[in-house]
Amino acid sequence: MDDRKDPTPVDPPKTSFQQRLRTLIGERTVSGFARHVGLSESLVRKYLQGSEPTLSKARQIARRCDVSIDWLAGDQSASRR
Repeated sequence: MDDRKDPTPVDPPKTSFQQRLRTLIGERTVSGFARHVGLSESLVRKYLQGSEPTLSKARQIARRCDVSIDWLAGDQSASRR
């Protein structure tokens, strides 16, 4: 009997929420982006510094930017829309 176990599948690498947020902001100002998604500028800046949004805030950003929540969360296998 072979005691070796199958290797654990490895998830594809993730892109951070922070990186995806920077992509969405693009050439806009943080202030302009915050207005676009309906959040405070200070909250968007916290996200850019590494804070994670609540699910409801992430959904709000995804909806207003017309991207999938999975893509925004950093899932490499998810399409942007």
